[in-house]
Amino acid sequence: QQDEVLAKLMEVSKALEEIIRISTKRKIHMDNLIKSMTKDQESEAREEEEAGNEEADPKT
Repeated sequence: QQDEVLAKLMEVSKALEEIIRISTKRKIHMDNLIKSMTKDQESEAREEEEAGNEEADPKT
């Protein structure tokens, strides 16, 4: 009976390890996506600000 419990615990441990591996991969992907979207948003805001500055003070 102790062997059965040990085998079950090892099985659960292996399943948890796989879940953690997959979740870690997903988290890294999500973090990279957030970083990319944040950069895009900052670039757009900067471009809009520069366009607004050019309209207010045209140099040409």
